[in-house]
Amino acid sequence: MSSDGKLRKMADFCKNECPVCTRARKKGHGFLYRLVRLERRIRPYRRACEEVYGKPACE
Repeated sequence: MSSDGKLRKMADFCKNECPVCTRARKKGHGFLYRLVRLERRIRPYRRACEEVYGKPACE
C-alpha cells in the first residue's frame, strides 16, 4: 500500500469512525473538542486528517 493510500485510510478513520473525533465534531464544544484540539499534533490519525482534508479533525 502506498503512503498516500495509508494516509487517506487513516484520515477516513479519523473523520468517520473515531468515537472521540466524531463526538467532538458533532457537539462543537466541551471536553472532547478541547482534547482533540490539543492532541492534533500528537496523534497520527488526526495529523493525517488535517493533511488530507486541510482542516482540523474537530471541524
